[in-house]
Amino acid sequence: MNARRTPLAALLAAVSLVAFVSQASAARTSSSPVRVVAVGDIACPAGRVATADKCHHSQVADRVAAMKPNQLWLAGDLQYDNGERSNFDQSFNASWGRFRHIWRPVPGNHEYNTPGASGYYGYFGASAGLPDKGYYSFRAGGWHIVALNSNCSFVACDDGSQQVRWLRQDLRVNSSRCVAAIWHHPLYSSGAHGANPSVIPLWRELRKGGAEFVVSGHDHDLEAFQPQDENGVVRPRTGIRQFVSGAGGRSFYKANARVSNSGGLIDSRFGVLSLTLGRTGYLWRFVAEDGSTLEAGHGSCR
Repeated sequence: MNARRTPLAALLAAVSLVAFVSQASAARTSSSPVRVVAVGDIACPAGRVATADKCHHSQVADRVAAMKPNQLWLAGDLQYDNGERSNFDQSFNASWGRFRHIWRPVPGNHEYNTPGASGYYGYFGASAGLPDKGYYSFRAGGWHIVALNSNCSFVACDDGSQQVRWLRQDLRVNSSRCVAAIWHHPLYSSGAHGANPSVIPLWRELRKGGAEFVVSGHDHDLEAFQPQDENGVVRPRTGIRQFVSGAGGRSFYKANARVSNSGGLIDSRFGVLSLTLGRTGYLWRFVAEDGSTLEAGHGSCR
């Protein structure tokens, strides 16, 4: 997963990727791979002008359109500064409204700077889930995806909370082999905000349910981790991979020293996480706004 692979390691990774793509292609008759883009921390307020390191939400949106995803996962802090409905209507909608037929949003902390995140829930409507919850699940091809609310001071995330009880039941009745999740605050991050232990109960339930990865935003960078448990222990067979995809256009956050188990970190490029979800696994890439691939890897469903 690290970009600084040895030539042999890079060759072996390439062979594995080719094998996975071939396997996914062979399964097209029963379950075609789903192309997903995941990104958060996006739109400046209306009227702000793009600079070298701020307000590239329109440029990133154009890159997403060129990628032609089947689904767009929006990882929170979608409209700055306070998730106001007026700015959603004027700024976010002007650049990202074209994706309304494929988006799956979750709220970030900036959305809750407006009481009850009313601007967010008013703009996204039914696709955001119930306004007092903000969590729901959906399908992406053969995958089961859980969208959760990591604003734990507004919608509780502790072990006895309604959200965790709902998640436990949702995973209990799930019949899909492949499971993933999206929420705003990453459990693991080398970015300026760092770790968010309040989401550990969500992570624990997902690991019990066999989830492969979690996508978050919050830190304005791109970072991928090795599969690990809620205690930061690498678990290749039973851990969850954390993706941070918070470079959607608002600004950059310079990262702190890279934390344990981080396998790829970019903190000075705008871009998105691209996922190809196949019948038995997934490919991932961090794609810059100019279309170049910054990091890439793959994983299998257990």
